[in-house]
Amino acid sequence: MTHRFNGLDFGPDMRGVVLADGRRVEFTRQERAVLLELARRPGTLILRDRLHTVIAGAATDTSARNVDSLISRLRQKLSDSARSPAFIATQHGEGYVWVAESSAPSRQQGMIAIGAILGTMPADGGEAALVNGLREHLADQDTAGASPSTDGPPFLVEIGFGGSEKVLDCAFALRHAGSGEILATRRDSLNTNAPNLDLARGIALWAQEAIWEHLVAPATRGRAAPADVPLELHLHDTASTLWRPADASREMERQLDRARRAHPEDPRPAIMWGLAVYTRIAVWPPSEVLTDADKREAFQAEVGEIALRHMDRLDDNSLLKLGAAKLLWLSGAHHLDLAERLALDVYRNGTAFAAAHATRGQIAMYRGDIEAAAELYDQAAQLAKYGSEFHVYLLVLKCTALLAAGDRPRLRQAMAEMFVASPSTRSTAPMMLPEEESDLSDQEKALLAGLSEQTMRTMLGYLFHATARWFVRREHRANILRPMVRHARRLHGPGIVSHEIAQSFVP
Repeated sequence: MTHRFNGLDFGPDMRGVVLADGRRVEFTRQERAVLLELARRPGTLILRDRLHTVIAGAATDTSARNVDSLISRLRQKLSDSARSPAFIATQHGEGYVWVAESSAPSRQQGMIAIGAILGTMPADGGEAALVNGLREHLADQDTAGASPSTDGPPFLVEIGFGGSEKVLDCAFALRHAGSGEILATRRDSLNTNAPNLDLARGIALWAQEAIWEHLVAPATRGRAAPADVPLELHLHDTASTLWRPADASREMERQLDRARRAHPEDPRPAIMWGLAVYTRIAVWPPSEVLTDADKREAFQAEVGEIALRHMDRLDDNSLLKLGAAKLLWLSGAHHLDLAERLALDVYRNGTAFAAAHATRGQIAMYRGDIEAAAELYDQAAQLAKYGSEFHVYLLVLKCTALLAAGDRPRLRQAMAEMFVASPSTRSTAPMMLPEEESDLSDQEKALLAGLSEQTMRTMLGYLFHATARWFVRREHRANILRPMVRHARRLHGPGIVSHEIAQSFVP
């Protein structure tokens, strides 16, 4: 987490701070320890004995007197006053209090922020001007407008200085804040007597491009491993590491939408955008893209057009081809044949076995070949890591296929396997309830009884739009919908079932 007080960024570990006048000051290990201890409990009296304990591991000669001297040095570095403190106040005879105001995250703390600044900077302030200029340009980038996670921006630009007084060497490293992975590096020379604004602008653009390449990496490389996950699952994983859960899917869509408009001839952002939207609207609670007929039809038409327009640009990229196949079947049953040919081509000529099996299984399931679908899901599951998101995703798909087939014995077996692999999937059980009231457990009866009429109506709509309507065969749609429809009518009367749903199955 980045520490920011009185409008100044102290960085995630209190290594140093750039003051309002452009000067950067560095803190010793002891000074950092004291700063972190004080800032951790703002407004609280921290006794000298406690601060002595905090710094004891950093030096062999510490005492209450040394604590006071250290506080004095900190005040000098921060241009703070003991009489009118802005950072550290004294409680005479007892200890010290952190009185600095915690600032709201600065505008640049979106996707990219300045990380560690290493090396010695001359006193002329040229490097500080570069750092401040870079911070401003990062704030102006579209990527920096993302919602910050609770742990700060997901990417950091680390800077290192070295060289002579007038022309310094400068190294930049773009890191993923969570894992510490270095995504890109670059080296430049700086004129310490110049503002270096062009360089700051160039570094911000370089960081933005490097992040974009990181986002689309699976769709960029033409090669794929046998156990690689489909693109839509990769997008979900990537979004979850970059943004807060509440913002992740929307922010990923925003980034991909911006990229596809900036690069209309590039199939990667366009196909990934379609998959990102689908991934969001396919989960509970239902999105208006699913429930609003006009928006649903517009989305389906757009993703179908995207897949067809970029068909000749897919080359031998297995995961991208499978993504295009998914967009084709999402666009409607009239494109299932083409989607199936694409997915089969990936399996026969590529190495993305697990992802190809998953996509082919979905196409087979919706066309009505349930046995083929279940077999493909099993083959993919054998390649996937047990208990992973991909493995559980495959088990959910298999359960859906068996529910559509009306094969209750195998469905119960598959659901038991799913619950062992991922206990949290029990929340999907209401969609797969027994059809007869007498077969319901006490827990299932209580669950249904606790659903309001509006919630039940919403659940029926979600079940229809997210799952049932994709099945070509009427009997399969009926098997998906019938249990929930019967329980809904029993509890709330026949009027709870919409005309659209009633026309799509045989009670």
